[in-house]
Amino acid sequence: MDTTLKFECDSFSIEFSGSEEFLESRLPAIVHELTSLSQPSGAAGPLEGNDEQPSANVPGLSAVLNGLSEGTQVNKFLAAAAWLQASRQTEQMRTGDVSRAMRKQRQIPPKNCSDCLNKNVQKGFCEILSRKPIRFQVTAEGMEKVRLPA
Repeated sequence: MDTTLKFECDSFSIEFSGSEEFLESRLPAIVHELTSLSQPSGAAGPLEGNDEQPSANVPGLSAVLNGLSEGTQVNKFLAAAAWLQASRQTEQMRTGDVSRAMRKQRQIPPKNCSDCLNKNVQKGFCEILSRKPIRFQVTAEGMEKVRLPA
């Protein structure tokens, strides 16, 4: 009897068919390979070369952006920054990191990320950690607005 295993991700879908015995024996290797294919490749800049694996309980960026109640540029920036902070478990980032991460995930970044950051700081969703160069993090309130674990 053939069994089918289907895996869908943001950018691809793979389907395996075979005997139950074959899939059971190969399942751990298959799952390992699929998760490595579905993981984002991280942002360039300060996060580049970060060998940490993304957190397993964080959904993909497109899922986070689709879950926004308001799709404004400011909210998209906040969602992407929160996703980047949660998935890479980083404490600080720059606006360019968020923009690069969005492009790598085939999302269109806001035209003015600095303005989006300033508006999120005013709302209390982000906080500036250093001024030269500007580094920031998403606050617990920002993570809660995006519905990601802090």
